Amino acid sequence: GQFDLSDSILASQVKYGGVMMYNACMKYMEGTLEGGSIEVGLEDGSVGIKYNPLNEDKVPQEIKDQIAELEEKLLSGELTAPATEDEYNEFANTYLK
Repeated sequence: GQFDLSDSILASQVKYGGVMMYNACMKYMEGTLEGGSIEVGLEDGSVGIKYNPLNEDKVPQEIKDQIAELEEKLLSGELTAPATEDEYNEFANTYLK
């Protein structure tokens, strides 16, 4: 997160490389690893959000709760992440008020 670089960094997207490698190694050991690209995301625990431990109190609990709710909706399939600018604009108008 490079949180020590600035007080204005409140949170960062996190990519858990260790989780990705572990999952790939387990698939290899199980004989199910296939060549090509592997998609990763919230559902396998390889990406997430990390709040700045030095400034986490600056993020209102209401915002943290909204982020957690959106993550749950993405994981359940109730919500699909936007893939185009139009989809993002619709998402932002609906959820980012």
